[in-house]
Amino acid sequence: HYPLRRQRQMCIRDSRWYGLHELWDLMSDSSPVSNELRQVAASILADLLTWTHCATQRQPMLLRCVVQLETGHSVPQTLRLVRAMLASFPIKARKKMDSVAAVLEKLDEQHGLLRVFFSEFLRYHEAAAGRLEELTAAVDTESAALASASPVSRRTASPAVPRSAGAARSSPRPADATIRAARAEHMEQLGHRINFLNFCVVSAALTLTQEQLDVLWDRCVVHSITAGERDLIFRWVQPVPP
Repeated sequence: HYPLRRQRQMCIRDSRWYGLHELWDLMSDSSPVSNELRQVAASILADLLTWTHCATQRQPMLLRCVVQLETGHSVPQTLRLVRAMLASFPIKARKKMDSVAAVLEKLDEQHGLLRVFFSEFLRYHEAAAGRLEELTAAVDTESAALASASPVSRRTASPAVPRSAGAARSSPRPADATIRAARAEHMEQLGHRINFLNFCVVSAALTLTQEQLDVLWDRCVVHSITAGERDLIFRWVQPVPP
């Protein structure tokens, strides 16, 4: 009996987890694949880590995710992965398995999960606001240049196209579409972060500090990039438990 148990212990210790690290690399923003393939890799990795066979790999991967979050790279994929792994833990502790609340509280107490989250949130929002401000300024400069150009220059730059009956007076400018796309991407990025934060405070007894609440208010309300993010924060703050 002892040799068999010893052999089994050695097999577990020497196990190689083929695929997990490769999928981690594939889901990274820096991987040389399409965004769709990154999302597929992240989904497969999340599914694998929720299997009972991969239970021993969840804790190391959770810590790896916290480190990744601190770098600010591949944040949406990382947050979805953390949430999927945490959701695989039971609501109430079982034999040899902590509850989701206990795991979250340990991540926060021992590895500063919320501190890392809000630090990245602040850096992201400031950078996103700066990018959109630069984009808007570039569009305004281009529009002013076109408006001040001579009629001949405008006709050369934009040849007249016969307007069909009932056609709109003016079509949307490509620059306007670029700004709308940037704002939509920002709202998607913000949504990933707020959804993760909501999961954390609902699933465990984690209390946000006044400083953390101030970050949300200052960046998403006082210095909001879009009206949509103010609405998002107002909807989220209202049902948060005291």
